[in-house]
Amino acid sequence: MALPRSIGRAIVKLDKVAMAQTLLAYLPKAGGVLMETIAQEWIEKGKVIGFAAGKQKGFVAQRQPILRLVQWRFSVSAADQARYAAQLDQLHPLDHLGPLLDLVLTSPTHAEFTPKLPGYLPEPDTPQ
Repeated sequence: MALPRSIGRAIVKLDKVAMAQTLLAYLPKAGGVLMETIAQEWIEKGKVIGFAAGKQKGFVAQRQPILRLVQWRFSVSAADQARYAAQLDQLHPLDHLGPLLDLVLTSPTHAEFTPKLPGYLPEPDTPQ
């Protein structure tokens, strides 16, 4: 396992062709398959990490306009804005944001918006 880590760290400094030739000279023929498998695992892990990060970034990007709209429509205090942000953090996946946006747009007052908001949030003990 130390060999692949060393290679992974040094790979940015090496010529790919020279590295492949050197490895093939020292590793058994099955070693090429081993390196391919390790590289594929790294690629798959990177995809999973990238997808999760992108999904979270998309959620935050969608949440911010709702918070701004709440502030603009109802002129809420900083404490209320922080409370709403914490509540919106409970919402997953993104498709829950559409109905919430409708609520913000159709509630005539802050007093009417606030008691309806919990109905758009998941139950506290519901796993996401």
